[in-house]
Amino acid sequence: MERLSTVLDAKGVDYRQLNDMVRACLAQGERHIVLRHVRGQRYLGAGLTAGDLLLEVEGVPGEDLAFCMGGPTIIVHGHGQNAIANTMDSGTVAVHGMGGDALAYGMRGGRLFIRDSVGYRVGIHMKEYRELKPGVVVGGTAGDFLGEYMAGGTMVILNRYNEQESVCGQADKTLATGIHAGEIYIFNYDVPGFLPGIGARLLPPDKADTERVRSLVEEYCHYFGFDPTPLLTREMVKIIPAGSRPFHKFYCSAYPVHAGLS
Repeated sequence: MERLSTVLDAKGVDYRQLNDMVRACLAQGERHIVLRHVRGQRYLGAGLTAGDLLLEVEGVPGEDLAFCMGGPTIIVHGHGQNAIANTMDSGTVAVHGMGGDALAYGMRGGRLFIRDSVGYRVGIHMKEYRELKPGVVVGGTAGDFLGEYMAGGTMVILNRYNEQESVCGQADKTLATGIHAGEIYIFNYDVPGFLPGIGARLLPPDKADTERVRSLVEEYCHYFGFDPTPLLTREMVKIIPAGSRPFHKFYCSAYPVHAGLS
């Protein structure tokens, strides 16, 4: 049975007021909310914990969509801006368009699906938190510093148009620099040797990797109406940490004192 929806017109509404309107609907028991004419209102879905909430956004939401969110599903019928899923704990965000910079910053759980391409520094400090493990699928390409200081979770660059340039950035030693946990998978792209940063290691995937990626890609395709089979039959490369402390050589005391702890 299709859920009845509550429609809120966001045209000309300040982001604080719009977020208050969403919370008021939740308090009244509404669980399918549609926001129309959204134009840059920030923090939509921030801190919401209702796992049965479906929030649909028509337009382009502002920064920090789903910030610290824990449970709901957000569908964006348009492009996204920066910092989507910032420190998100759980739930799902699916963007029917492109995404900006710093997506999934510190993301601790849940799913983030971007239909098309994204900007720079996606997945910085992604981490696993207790039983939570985040998953991110980018349908197109990504900019520099992808997975910088990544500390957990799984990220997939699907490259569904089979681009052969700038699929995961193009600046020297910026791909997954400082990664110390988690994994990144990149489809159908011969990653140039100058791209991987300090601590990043490229390997072919194994059977467990293939199953993990298949599950995420199939979920991504469900939201956007794609056939996963031709996407999954292409080759991919895995990026994992070379060790748990990629910058350990740089750690030293500021001056020669003994703390008396040993």
